[in-house]
Amino acid sequence: MVIISKLKACLAILFLTTPALIVYFSYMLDIRGDSYRKYSDSVLNRPYQRFEEFDDDDDTDFEEYEGLVEKDPFEYAQLERRFQETTTEAPNLSTRPHSQRRYLLPVLKIWGGGNNVEFQSFKTVVMLAMYLNRTVVLTPFYDHGGHSREGYSAETLRHFKDTFDIEKLSRIVPVATVEEYLEDCPVIEHMLFWNTTYWRYTTDLHRENLGIEIPRLEDLAKTGQHSWRQLVKYNQELRCVGFYDPHRFRADVPQYQAYQKIIDEHLVRSTWVKQITDVARADICEGRPYLALHFRNKTGEGCHFFLDVRGSECEALIPTISYVADIVTVIVVDYMQKFRLDCLYVAHPLWSYEIVDHLAAKIPRRNIYTSADISAEKHPELELFKEDMYFLSLLEQEICARSSAFIGCGRSNWSIFVWKERLAAGRVASYLLKQMPGIPKELQAHL
Repeated sequence: MVIISKLKACLAILFLTTPALIVYFSYMLDIRGDSYRKYSDSVLNRPYQRFEEFDDDDDTDFEEYEGLVEKDPFEYAQLERRFQETTTEAPNLSTRPHSQRRYLLPVLKIWGGGNNVEFQSFKTVVMLAMYLNRTVVLTPFYDHGGHSREGYSAETLRHFKDTFDIEKLSRIVPVATVEEYLEDCPVIEHMLFWNTTYWRYTTDLHRENLGIEIPRLEDLAKTGQHSWRQLVKYNQELRCVGFYDPHRFRADVPQYQAYQKIIDEHLVRSTWVKQITDVARADICEGRPYLALHFRNKTGEGCHFFLDVRGSECEALIPTISYVADIVTVIVVDYMQKFRLDCLYVAHPLWSYEIVDHLAAKIPRRNIYTSADISAEKHPELELFKEDMYFLSLLEQEICARSSAFIGCGRSNWSIFVWKERLAAGRVASYLLKQMPGIPKELQAHL
């Protein structure tokens, strides 16, 4: 009887102390930063933030972003007014003297996703710079993503000025070139990070291509110069701050949604890309209004790049891939009728070209346009865009952004970038396949 009583007492103690032990060891072992524990579930589960995950398959309430102004008009209007007043006085915030600049350097993790993961990561850097009143360093991007797995090098480097409109961005946040940053910042004083994967490869890349020295991880761990809490506390004293892998950023930034909408309004493609799109538009639907579809079959993507190791698995998936294309075709036809549009532009990666054949079974082929219909022979200025997949991608995003209605892939950051951009501009005819009625739940993982 005594033994049984002692056993019960031990079990009771174990039951009561286990949660505390779990929390304690999670805290001790968590390498993502000491501030991670304080984030509430409401912050971590914000739909707009969670959906920036590269392969987030969770069900998401997409209406939160669409209804931002209606749901909380005061929050958005207050923040918007702040930046309108600032930009009225100084249209270009980058005129700030060097001595007054406090930098935030994006350190985009290699192998962390494609170009649009890089773009979404940069948006996070802009948000933090706005919140902390810092100058964003315009580091380049790398041509890596859906069409290519060639990696990161000087050959795949693409300059910021060729990608986004610097003048437009400067209306909401001060910016600086890499050269300006290096003049003022021989060393990084604080390196914010939540994730450390590929650290050595990423630091080697920055040293070789940009001349930027990233601190050693072991040195940061010893000094604690990496936490969000310390950055906020010493923000005014720290001049040179790096931000590693912004895509995985998790922090409770006040007015998060309102910041995101303002950034979506001001991070727009470069004037050069817009001018080229004006030229290409003449070849699309003969100038008529059109619906744009971005179709990226994630299942097909895996088979395209890893067929040698997934051959039998991919063969078994062919009927599913075909069924997905048929479902998408029905939805596209329905929405073209809904908006009284008779012309369609389809943006798709190389391995998803068969979607055009499925669509042509329901829509006259002469009314379906792709990048193949944009003529470099007729418009020589388009030659670079036809040859370089990075710039072709930007061109097609601009084409989709200008469409009368847009349908994108919910698991693609390419689509999500355009979707957010359109909603921020008030183009409400913008949809993601994953959220649309008619898509069976078992197929949502493919879209």
